[in-house]
Amino acid sequence: MRICVVDDEKEVRTSIIQKLYALFPDIEVFDVGFGQQAVQEIQFIRPDVVLLDIRMPIINGLDMLQWIKENFSQIYVIIISGYDDFEYAKKALHFGALDYMLKPVNRKELKETIHKIEHHQVERFLQEIQVCFMKSMVSAFSFQDVQIIPKQVSFWFDERIPKKLQLKMDSLSLNNESGKVSSAPIIFSYSINDIIKGDCIISDELDGTPIFREKEDFFEQLQMQYEKSIQLRFFEVSALDQLSLHDDRDKMHQLASLRNRMLDEARNNNMEQVQCYLNEWFSVIEKIPYRMLIKESAYLLAILDEGFTKPKLIVVDDDLLHYWMSWVAKHVTFTHLRHHMKSLVIRSLQEWIRIEVEQDMGEQTQWFDKAFYIIESSKDLNINLEAVAEMVGVHPVTLSRMFKQKVGINFIQYLTNRRLETAKELIVATDKKIMDIALEIGYSDYPYFRNLFKKRYHESPSDYRKKHAKSIEV
Repeated sequence: MRICVVDDEKEVRTSIIQKLYALFPDIEVFDVGFGQQAVQEIQFIRPDVVLLDIRMPIINGLDMLQWIKENFSQIYVIIISGYDDFEYAKKALHFGALDYMLKPVNRKELKETIHKIEHHQVERFLQEIQVCFMKSMVSAFSFQDVQIIPKQVSFWFDERIPKKLQLKMDSLSLNNESGKVSSAPIIFSYSINDIIKGDCIISDELDGTPIFREKEDFFEQLQMQYEKSIQLRFFEVSALDQLSLHDDRDKMHQLASLRNRMLDEARNNNMEQVQCYLNEWFSVIEKIPYRMLIKESAYLLAILDEGFTKPKLIVVDDDLLHYWMSWVAKHVTFTHLRHHMKSLVIRSLQEWIRIEVEQDMGEQTQWFDKAFYIIESSKDLNINLEAVAEMVGVHPVTLSRMFKQKVGINFIQYLTNRRLETAKELIVATDKKIMDIALEIGYSDYPYFRNLFKKRYHESPSDYRKKHAKSIEV
């Protein structure tokens, strides 16, 4: 924390500074004099707190207070005075002063006031972090996945200070090859899903790692570092230069070609050839970047819902693709994903072929009716495809395809419709935070929910509430 002391008496400034250092050895305190010198120093230092005498020559305390609040509204101003003047105190508080203290400044009162400011700063910091996330386009994790632990948060508010993220895995920094953890001041610590941990620190700009100054850039940097760590863990390596990942078009064409061949062979009930193409598909996909791998894997799973009935060039619904991307991203390593996905793909194709060949509509209707009843009667909108499929004893993709056949849309689309209708009702009829509503209906990824809602109703959730909200009785 940085504090400027403004008073026309040198002895008073010195006394206050000595008390501050005695109470808070780690803070920075600046003797900025008074008048125009104080104005210039405050402009340069951008302190967190100004202790300001109210009666001074050249520029009096009230005028300086107004100037501070007009130019640096985030600065906390504490008025100090040798006069117990209620009218001055009233005006000072009206102009934005946080508190009013009488000279000589009492140590206990000074300590309590600085602690109060620290508490205010932490609250403001946490609010700003949430606002920054809402404005960001982060898709790798949700805000609820991030735990923030404030440290020296006063540095957060100064956008002149370069900052960087020191992301750790297994207690080692991933920002530099040596693995050494920086000793720079920690602004705050964070963890994502209790797996990835790190610190936001002040950067010296000399080590070549990405930095940010503006608050809105924090989550973009965090997503980049998070994805880097996830890739290291996913591909089971200690450094990204051990990977040979390429996002060239040839590999995308290879994946599309192998995907279509798999479907063709599945239509011909040639499961041995499907397995060969699937193994080849995995040998190609492990050579592309993590984010593309997630999307391509999800795309293959999504088209299993449509593969026997639509042409080879398939446009997959966003909500269906998002569902399977979330499913793929849950796998910690590529080895785990490959094993689980192979089983899922082969079993789903075998099951669907069996159903088409046997055409036992009585049995299909029986388990489908049971599944439909479970979904319709469930009040838990976090219910998922795998859970319902397990309850009725069928493969998840089989259930989704049967939904398409019976209802006209697949399971994910049906559940999305229910969720959005419930969200619309809650937005209009309650005063719950929209982010909390998104969580309640099963969307931890708020930006995705916001975009989905806007696509469906042609208005953002907040705009929809403004236009349609009912008055809430307290």
